Amino acid sequence: MSSLEIKGGILEMIANIDDVESLEELKKLVTEFVGNRVKSDTDFWDELSETEQAELEQAIAESEDSANHITHNVVIQKYRQWLGK
Repeated sequence: MSSLEIKGGILEMIANIDDVESLEELKKLVTEFVGNRVKSDTDFWDELSETEQAELEQAIAESEDSANHITHNVVIQKYRQWLGK
């Protein structure tokens, strides 16, 4: 399984959590987990290739266009169909 597939699976699990307390607890765990693995004196941007930086800049620009926005309900409906729920 690739790292992208694993990340996608994790994001799907998180998307299904509706309880605010659980989300806050998860946020603390992730913050602690990531904080222990990230060098505080490094800027992640500098570690990205020029291609990755360009792709991120393009994604940010696209996210600012409301024509590209999808409501939460549409996304949930799509994944329920995809998951067969």
